[in-house]
Amino acid sequence: MAYADYVGRGWKSILDELEETAGQCETPVVVEQIKEKFGTLRFYYNGGDQHFSSEVARAEELSEITCEVCGAPGRSRSDRGWIKTLCNEHAND
Repeated sequence: MAYADYVGRGWKSILDELEETAGQCETPVVVEQIKEKFGTLRFYYNGGDQHFSSEVARAEELSEITCEVCGAPGRSRSDRGWIKTLCNEHAND
């Protein structure tokens, strides 16, 4: 997914799964924007189906517990002046 360049590489697998699901929809999915907001993944799109909408919600929830740098388990951190979802290792960098 081209938008994977705009979020942390740790979330790439989440976006890859979402891209696969989008490709299976009978109604085409048009991606408007993918970004990080308040330490979680945000996905703005048109089209798709109910299953795809559920998968988008799941992807956003997964991003809340996945380090955006490396993909390891993480949590929301706000001690740097902004909110990021990071594992312990990357929180200490």
